[in-house]
Amino acid sequence: MSLESFKNNSKYLKALDNGEQEFIKSLSYEEKNEFLSLPQDERESIRDSMGQGIIDSLSDNFLIRATIYIGLIKEMKFTNNEKNTLFQKIIDILISQNDEYEIIQPDLDDLNDIFDNFSNELLEDYCSSFADSFTPGGESYTVLVSEMGASLSEVEKMKNEVRFQITSGLELLNSKDLIQISKFQNYRSKVLKFCNF
Repeated sequence: MSLESFKNNSKYLKALDNGEQEFIKSLSYEEKNEFLSLPQDERESIRDSMGQGIIDSLSDNFLIRATIYIGLIKEMKFTNNEKNTLFQKIIDILISQNDEYEIIQPDLDDLNDIFDNFSNELLEDYCSSFADSFTPGGESYTVLVSEMGASLSEVEKMKNEVRFQITSGLELLNSKDLIQISKFQNYRSKVLKFCNF
């Protein structure tokens, strides 16, 4: 999807406006005046870059979390109909955790692609992005603390929130006890280990 296709999406515009306001707040007085005095086309170009960043971030984050949930489905036995029902449940769970995912309009084809390409190596690789964000020494952790000014307690709070979302999402997905409890527990433990939660 091109960036143009998002420009009439009210959730996208709201996220972009919020992102721009946060960006402006982060500027010094001189930088703020310089930014606000830019010609309209230059400001639009900067807004487009921010918008692309929002779309890329949402897409990447959705992909990581959907892959974690699809790994659980790989442990189950089901028909194609049941699989699509579970895929829709994954979309619903993720949107309930962050309604901005609606901006990227995830669908069953997206989840089928993830399902077809799923591997434990991919799961471990994607989970490591959480470990990198919330473990001292990780590149993203350093950016959060050193460059974005997050306190250690704020990083810990974010880590706990993400851990809660992932574990509660896995439990919601398996709410009808679709797989043996031991398989479910083993899978959840593997995810938490890969994420370093």
